[in-house]
Amino acid sequence: MSRMLVLIMVALFATCVFNGCGESKYIYGVVLNEYGTIVKRQNFIERSEGALFGNDSIKLNDPTYVIQFQVVSVRSSKKIYDSGPYLGKIYTFQIMGGRYNNLEALNIAIHKGTKIRIPQSEFNFYLNGNVGKIFDSNVSVLDE
Repeated sequence: MSRMLVLIMVALFATCVFNGCGESKYIYGVVLNEYGTIVKRQNFIERSEGALFGNDSIKLNDPTYVIQFQVVSVRSSKKIYDSGPYLGKIYTFQIMGGRYNNLEALNIAIHKGTKIRIPQSEFNFYLNGNVGKIFDSNVSVLDE
C-alpha cells in the first residue's frame, strides 16, 4: 500500500511540475484616470506651492484613492493569454490602504498612462462587474 501511495505522490508532483501547478497569473493594465481625496489633495498642494500655511496642515482622516484602468494582457510566467474575459475591458478599482499604507506613494507613482500589474486572484476577490477594490500592496507600478 505504501508503494502505491509513493507512486501517486510522484505522479502528482510530476503533473504539477510539467503543467504549472499553482502558477500565478497577473492582470496587466494601463491607467486611464485617478480619483479620490488623495488625488485632490495632491493637486491642491501642487497649486499652492509656497503658501503661508504650509502643506503640512492638510490632513485627511479617511483617504480614498481610485484608479480606472484598461486591461491590456493576462500573463503567467510561462504564457501570455491573448483572449479571455478581461482583455480590453475598463475597470474601476478602489485602492485600500493596507498594513504598509502605500496610498500616497501610489498616487505619486501612478498617472494617466502608467502600466500596472495586479495578481489575478486578488483582482477577482472583490470584483463585482467592472468595479472592485484591492489592497495597495497588490498593485505593482511597472517601468514605462
